[in-house]
Amino acid sequence: MNKKILIGSIIAVALLLLMPSIPAIQQKTIEEGIRQDMQEKLETFNVEDLEDIDLLDGIKHPILYVLVVILLYIRLLQAYRMFEFSSNCAENGQMYLAYLGALRALCIIATTDYFHAFWYIVSNILGWNWNLEPFP
Repeated sequence: MNKKILIGSIIAVALLLLMPSIPAIQQKTIEEGIRQDMQEKLETFNVEDLEDIDLLDGIKHPILYVLVVILLYIRLLQAYRMFEFSSNCAENGQMYLAYLGALRALCIIATTDYFHAFWYIVSNILGWNWNLEPFP
């Protein structure tokens, strides 16, 4: 009986020692497979294909340009949401909030217009070639 317990405990200890290495080996093979797939994709990648992309071609400081355009659209979206809020308040009879909402939306549009004009002037003076046409 003691021999069976001793042999069983030795087998259990051996299995416990081997178990952490099995998932590590599987993880290693998965990582190697992913690495090989990426190497195959990089070998088929052609650098000349990147030259055809001219979305931001000739624009200086493209990251700043993208940030400015995103901020302009966010501000206009805020103004649109504020007008929606104002119209909902007017429908519910809360005219005070409707007037405040409409006033806030107009302030957002005005400051956005100044922000847009500022970056338009800076872009033209410094020759950054940004496509920021003024609003009509």
